[in-house]
Amino acid sequence: MSDVIQFIQPEMTFCAFVDGKLATSYAAWPMTMRFNGNPIPFAGITFVGTSPVYRGLGCLRQMTQKHFEHLYETGERGFAALYASQASPDGAVITKTGKSAEMTVPIDTLAMLVFGQISTTEAARMGRLDVLEQNALPKWDRVLKTAYRPFCANLF
Repeated sequence: MSDVIQFIQPEMTFCAFVDGKLATSYAAWPMTMRFNGNPIPFAGITFVGTSPVYRGLGCLRQMTQKHFEHLYETGERGFAALYASQASPDGAVITKTGKSAEMTVPIDTLAMLVFGQISTTEAARMGRLDVLEQNALPKWDRVLKTAYRPFCANLF
């Protein structure tokens, strides 16, 4: 565990306190992912947790907003990704910092997009994601386009 903690940068660690008590923690480390062969820097989200006493207060949402503001201000990472160990019934949220697309994507649709089963435009047409900026769909189609069709027996 100490090897992992060495990679977490203090400036990428966020905590929310309520009445002086730790309510929520959130950390990220710099990573690179390939989209269509191009290396894209992103922030890998980890160590996310909220004490049950403080759930529903919006602490994590506020920290996520601050994190994206930090990413935008520093210009280091274009977006962040969380590989959740437990899926949320509300799906995953993909947000690109700055003036860009924001959409809500259910986990199963996200897998279909990443593995090239459908395009972002097709997913929107099918009602599989909520798009807040329609003109961003072609950009996400290009980012997520891949010639690879991985085999995943339990998903497709």
